[in-house]
Amino acid sequence: MITPCDSDPCAFERGESYNATFMAESPEDIEDMYVKLVVQSHTDSFKINMVTWDSCHFVDVPCTVKAGETFMGNVKVPIHKAFSAGKLTVRIEVGPLMKKFACGEFDIVEL
Repeated sequence: MITPCDSDPCAFERGESYNATFMAESPEDIEDMYVKLVVQSHTDSFKINMVTWDSCHFVDVPCTVKAGETFMGNVKVPIHKAFSAGKLTVRIEVGPLMKKFACGEFDIVEL
């Protein structure tokens, strides 16, 4: 879920940040959770990727999760002013360091 979002797809403003809330189920015991966030700006001639890789100590996800446990996380999605107006793709990957077990991807419209 993205907040605030009043349309489908969401219409975002450059220079603003939005919250993305997600749920995932852990396939294994994890001691130190990480979240990888990729925001990709698309135009007819090029793509720009903004990638962040954060530990549970810096984003709103639990650090310790037991196998089979469903947990909730929340990350800020920054929409940089450098992005061109048009379509953005946001991808969130969750798991221990350098290993993912859950991911989600959605498109938004940037104004």
